[in-house]
Amino acid sequence: MGTDISTWASCHPELGESSTRHRHMTRYEFAREHLANIRPQKLLDVGSGHGYGAAMLLHVAEFVVGLDADPESLKYASSQYVMPDLRFVHGDAHNLPFDDETFDALVTFEVIEHVEFPDKMAGESARVLKPGGCLILATPNCHFHGPLPTNPHAKPNTGYHMRHYYPEDVLELLKPLFAEVGLLGQFIDPRYVRLEQSTIARAILRVKRSVGVSRALFPGSFKTALSRRLFGVSKEDITPKDISFSAENIEKCSHIVAICTK
Repeated sequence: MGTDISTWASCHPELGESSTRHRHMTRYEFAREHLANIRPQKLLDVGSGHGYGAAMLLHVAEFVVGLDADPESLKYASSQYVMPDLRFVHGDAHNLPFDDETFDALVTFEVIEHVEFPDKMAGESARVLKPGGCLILATPNCHFHGPLPTNPHAKPNTGYHMRHYYPEDVLELLKPLFAEVGLLGQFIDPRYVRLEQSTIARAILRVKRSVGVSRALFPGSFKTALSRRLFGVSKEDITPKDISFSAENIEKCSHIVAICTK
């Protein structure tokens, strides 16, 4: 069975609310800085969406492959980022269409929470990496976002999250496959933490999950104005400077970032 591995990365990088957009962009920038010390020859981006992240990573890798399950996202990426050392392919995170030990590095951001069999995806990621290869994986932190409630719409190929992970879950999943596994947290300014974890925000999220709606329930301008009125800040006010990475107090981060060496 194929699995939908499209994430927010399947949206255009200039669309979507600022908090989501900047989280993704800073994550790719973090990966680019980390991999600059490795200079991988071949790099795989699993869940590449519209391709902006794969294009960013081309600055530190000699050849980059972006893999996604969504044909429309792949069509956009292939037309928007036309570079001789970058290509996009259709594929399934459970069954990567590459030989063993093909890549020097692999990144996959906010994908594993969508898949039906995370252990199989993790195994495939390790399989296609060369000895000494680097995996950078990111997923929402269950401490921050909370366990997923029962959601009849959370099924493979629907785009909904199948589960959320605690840091120890990520370690348990990856340690048997890699020689070294380290965890960092991606943090957001406390002002936005209060906003995202407010009773109102969580109530809206529960309603969206219960009715199977993934898009916004209200116009962006209305949400921005209401947030500023109630909290003095909105998700549209966030900038890259409000996002940071650290190994300290990882249970409080919004997203877990695993850096692994095979």
